[in-house]
Amino acid sequence: MISVIFIGIASVINSLVLECLGKTDIDLYGEERGGKYRSIDKRVAREGKLYNAQEEFITPDGIHHNTIVSKNIINNDIYSWLLVVRRDITDFIHIQNELETTNRLNHLILNNSNAGYIFIGPDHIVKWKNVSHNLCPSIQLTYQKGRICYENVRGLNTLCPDCIMEKAIQSGKTERMETVFGEGTNVEIIATPVWDEKQNLKGTVLRIEDITQKKIIEKELRQVKENAEKSDRLICFSS
Repeated sequence: MISVIFIGIASVINSLVLECLGKTDIDLYGEERGGKYRSIDKRVAREGKLYNAQEEFITPDGIHHNTIVSKNIINNDIYSWLLVVRRDITDFIHIQNELETTNRLNHLILNNSNAGYIFIGPDHIVKWKNVSHNLCPSIQLTYQKGRICYENVRGLNTLCPDCIMEKAIQSGKTERMETVFGEGTNVEIIATPVWDEKQNLKGTVLRIEDITQKKIIEKELRQVKENAEKSDRLICFSS
């Protein structure tokens, strides 16, 4: 005869154990669900192999839980027990789904924009980057993971004279600048320093956006405005 040792979900363990005492799976869960559990238990007992699975589990209070269940036979020379361990991973699944949604959204935003994000450590080495394929090749190739930024960006042996990261670190807040990459690609760089709980610098996040079209539109609007003002002056003069 095999006895069952059950280690359940911590938040409901007391009520769950009381519900289970002296009852079979079929008593607790009905023919369909209880029969499924019983067939698994019999297979584990017969084969002596560990059973692992992710299952939805409904506790006596009617709440649905995402769980991982493990079943195995432990015995001595006289007795055998079926050890059942069920761990609640509902919160983990929820967080995982949120992260996946966030990642999909980030990729969607980046793939439909002219922007990118780059994280550079205090040693000015590029730690990671996530840039849109819409950014010009000169920007995509400039910041390479594992490379010192000022060497790769401008071919220098020391910090760039107008380093936006150093400005952000010194001020302790987000800083912004505009510059030109490659053959006339206007970009906006926003630098945000990142500190740990002890106020030690972890690095700087750069947001780089291609604003070439924006600058062209701004120039055209200024030209239209200037032409309109010039036309008004001519009308006033002639009248």
